Amino acid sequence: MKTRNVAVVIFYDNNKRILLQDRRGISKLGEEYGFFGGEIDKGETPEQAIVRETKEELDFDLKEYKYVGEYSYEIKDSLKKKFANFDFDIVLCKVFIAPLDDPSKFKQKEGKNMRLFSLDEAEKLKMVSNGDIEIVRKLKKVLKLEEKVVFYNDKKQKLVGILDLPNKEKPPIAIIVHGSNDKEVSPKQSEELFKMANEPKDFILIEAGEHVLTRNSSSRKKIIQLSLEWFNKWLK
Repeated sequence: MKTRNVAVVIFYDNNKRILLQDRRGISKLGEEYGFFGGEIDKGETPEQAIVRETKEELDFDLKEYKYVGEYSYEIKDSLKKKFANFDFDIVLCKVFIAPLDDPSKFKQKEGKNMRLFSLDEAEKLKMVSNGDIEIVRKLKKVLKLEEKVVFYNDKKQKLVGILDLPNKEKPPIAIIVHGSNDKEVSPKQSEELFKMANEPKDFILIEAGEHVLTRNSSSRKKIIQLSLEWFNKWLK
């Protein structure tokens, strides 16, 4: 199955309202409102894509933003037949949030309009997929606590957040391993998870390591050795 990778940004103000794009008139999937953002170009990181998309759609130089998670949804066969450029099966969406100080700084170049919604209002809107609504529900927890929370995904691509972990506060003890050359997920995300984790904890950056660290035999051996040493030390 072919996947289309996209990145979106959700701006929020001091009243915890979020800014959404009015997509009535330009919608292809039947949505009335949506997040700002678009496809991640070949060779781009999600971070680079969201900065570029924000400039293209809002003529705004995005500098302060934070990754919060990802979700996916499938494209129906009827839409593939309707639109020639819909040559993909799944959309995988990387989601960022950014503080909104003054909407007047934005010069909208795509969409009919834009509008601030409370999270309760946004939850009732007609958006692209259930994943959009799930993100809005998660934001209720994130913005209520006003914490920098990073979400991660399980194997089923279901959105799972740190706030959903058993103690509701922080991840359990952890050893976090990341490759310095990871082009899919920035090592900064692992660093933030490390800061939030309970003790004992360790953060190990594998030099020249890529997104799938185990592809390289040298990295794989190093990860196994370090992990065994860490577990033997802390989980006896």
